[in-house]
Amino acid sequence: MLLPILVSTDSKHIEIKLDADPRFAAAAAGGARYLGEASGLTPDAAMKLQIAILFACEETFGHLDIRHSQVEVTLNQFPDRIEVTIIHHSGGHSAEPHPLLNAGANPLEGVDRVQYEKQADSNVTRLTKFLGPHA
Repeated sequence: MLLPILVSTDSKHIEIKLDADPRFAAAAAGGARYLGEASGLTPDAAMKLQIAILFACEETFGHLDIRHSQVEVTLNQFPDRIEVTIIHHSGGHSAEPHPLLNAGANPLEGVDRVQYEKQADSNVTRLTKFLGPHA
């Protein structure tokens, strides 16, 4: 008699509030890499996910102002995907493009979907990496 393989339907949830400091962005990106590796992504795919999250956090930092200098990052691991949500309050705009864009790189290739939305006085960026055969 074959028993079914049991898969947890629980998600892992990590919430982080960051000041606009690249060292903190690296911590959030490292958390995303951890979830990617724990979900079975290849080391290369997990690294690309980490780069995408680092890039998105740093881009968000460029839109902050003195009154709104914090970013909320939520990392969620589901059985079929990893979602990273970055929320910040409206502020100024970045004066110059990110250095990775200037170098011709595609820093978001580590995610499968990027969504932007406005919620009240906050801007929300949601990055999704699908898991499984199409990942």
